[in-house]
Amino acid sequence: MLLTKNNKSNFSNSLIVSAKINKKSEKPIFKEIIDIIPSNILKKLTTQFKSNKNCQTYMLYDQLCSMMYGQLANCHSLREIAIGIDQSPEFLSDIGLAQSPAKSTMSDGNKKRNYQVFEAIYHKLLQHFSTVFRHREGYKVIEEIKGKSIKIIDATIMTVSLSLFSWAEYRTAKGGVKVHASLDERYMVPDIILVLRTKYE
Repeated sequence: MLLTKNNKSNFSNSLIVSAKINKKSEKPIFKEIIDIIPSNILKKLTTQFKSNKNCQTYMLYDQLCSMMYGQLANCHSLREIAIGIDQSPEFLSDIGLAQSPAKSTMSDGNKKRNYQVFEAIYHKLLQHFSTVFRHREGYKVIEEIKGKSIKIIDATIMTVSLSLFSWAEYRTAKGGVKVHASLDERYMVPDIILVLRTKYE
């Protein structure tokens, strides 16, 4: 891969996504994220939407991996996704893909597969984790707001390495991004997350 000024930061991001948390970890960070999605949800929705009917060589799981990788590694094209995923046979094996999807395969999948299946995955995950965190330890119902939907809106600045994220200018020696989040008070699961630069030209 030829590293140009425009894609160096993306290549660095792909290394972070595919790295392992520590030497003892058996799975890369990306696989840890993918595994958060219960497999039964994917199976049920694949059947419900018949998502693999016209995309036998590019399964729903394959497309989900590709699109999530593209977002997390800050890829700007299908070519960057294909190159990033195809970085090593070990990484492909770790995330459960037989091979890195070609640009044309991803393009066809984006055209043919009903986008609503991904919308359904999001809502099912929100429902799943809302149930998981509903009865968290220490939670107390405030009588004045009992039965009402309360949203907690907050923002924070997260520091990042400028050598890896050159676009995230914040301070002389540090980079940073500003994260805005909206959480449901009952479940503490964010329903909106917005990541912005801390500085604008």
